[in-house]
Amino acid sequence: MGYFMLPKRKKFNKIPEKIFSTALSCSTDLIKFLQPKIDELVLFEMIVYITSRIDLSMVRYHLNDMLRSELLEYVWMTVDSNFSGIVKEISITDAINDRLDQYGSIYRTSSGTEVWRKLHDILRQLLFHAAQNDHIFKWRMGHDPLLLGLLEGLELQTLLTELETKRIIPFEADCNRIFKSVT
Repeated sequence: MGYFMLPKRKKFNKIPEKIFSTALSCSTDLIKFLQPKIDELVLFEMIVYITSRIDLSMVRYHLNDMLRSELLEYVWMTVDSNFSGIVKEISITDAINDRLDQYGSIYRTSSGTEVWRKLHDILRQLLFHAAQNDHIFKWRMGHDPLLLGLLEGLELQTLLTELETKRIIPFEADCNRIFKSVT
């Protein structure tokens, strides 16, 4: 990321690092629950999910397009370099875009608590698929659904809600304060 060290910019420049640390923190709990073949797939899904949330915040705060593009480019380049070893049939860029399209559709067409329910429906399916795969995959809601046991689905939803309230929402609130200060 380009660095011109205004006090507000220093905080902004730390957001990508915090995206990764928040995703890693969330993934640790999810990995214990899901016991995936490859832990990195769960981390990948959380990075994309959290970044989609932060991107939405940047749009809501009318963040300068240059800053927004710079932040996202840095995150996606880092993802590409760190996850290239678990790609087979789809590029990382296509996988990211696939998930961002699905999350974006929900952001545009839903409101209130329905947004979180629908986001978690997709994320829950992606995480269960991630636990059973050994590479990044293309997946669309409604295609190749993984039937979750009632108890598993409820336990994962409870865990996602806990991660959302204790880690993701506080991180998002911190980012919103930074975005507000740089706009």
